[in-house]
Amino acid sequence: MSNPSSTDEQNRLPKDGIVVQTMLQEMGITNYEPKLIPMVLDFMHQYTTDVLEEAKLYSIHAGRKQVELEDIKLACQNWAEEHSTMPPKDVKN
Repeated sequence: MSNPSSTDEQNRLPKDGIVVQTMLQEMGITNYEPKLIPMVLDFMHQYTTDVLEEAKLYSIHAGRKQVELEDIKLACQNWAEEHSTMPPKDVKN
């Protein structure tokens, strides 16, 4: 388990990692596996890349050279729909 107040650990983290660490602290999460922050950073990078690439495709499809806010919103919505799972309807207690 990791303690976010460790100065040694903070010195090794990139700026974004410190932001994630601060978010964890603000949520009251004080102990976590050392791999958590790199995993969250990897997820953030992949999510952002996926959304921006899809938004770019939407803007090209619309005949625009510039990505607009609506392209980003649509890409975020589509990503969420593709990556969420609904529980089976026949789940019994």
